[in-house]
Amino acid sequence: LMDFHSHSRALLPPLATCVVLAHLAKELTESWDGTMQLVTREGSEMLFFQQAMHMHGMSCGCKAFFGWWATDVLEGVRRCMGGHGYSSYSAIPLITTDFWVMTQGGGDNTVLAQQCARHLLSQLEAALQSPPSASSFTAYLNEVTEFVPALKNPSARVDPPPLTAASLASLPALVSRLRALA
Repeated sequence: LMDFHSHSRALLPPLATCVVLAHLAKELTESWDGTMQLVTREGSEMLFFQQAMHMHGMSCGCKAFFGWWATDVLEGVRRCMGGHGYSSYSAIPLITTDFWVMTQGGGDNTVLAQQCARHLLSQLEAALQSPPSASSFTAYLNEVTEFVPALKNPSARVDPPPLTAASLASLPALVSRLRALA
C-alpha cells in the first residue's frame, strides 16, 4: 500500500502521530511514577491529590481527543483498503469494532473533554495569579498574558463592533471578494 502516493499521504501522518502518542504515554507514566515515589518519600497527601487531579485532567484529554482521532484514522485505513477494508481477512472490521467499544467504555468522550477543559481553566486561573503556579505540563500557561493582554487587564479588552444592518448587508460582497482570491 505504501507504494501508492495517495495511500502513503493518508497513512504516514497517523503513523507518525502514533510514535508521538507512544512517547506521550511514556512521559505521563514516568511523571506519575515519579510523583508516587515523591509522595511515598515525603508522605504528603496534599501533593498526591494535586498530582492526581492534574493526571486526571491530562488523561481525560488524551483519552477523549486521541480516541476521536483514532476512530477517524481507522476509518481512513478502511477507506484506503477499498472493498478489502470491509473484509474480515483485513482484520479492520474486528479492530474497529473493538476500538469503538473502547472509545465509549470509559465514559463519553464529550464528558472527558469537558473535564479536561475544566482542568485547563483551573490551570489558567492558577497561571494568572502571582507568582504563577501552573504545573509542569501546563507551564506554557504562565506566559499567557504575553499573548492575551486582556487576561491581565480586563479593562483593556476591546470588544468587536456590534453587527448592524449595514455590516450584514456588506457580507455578500465580502464573501464574493474572498472567493475571487481563493
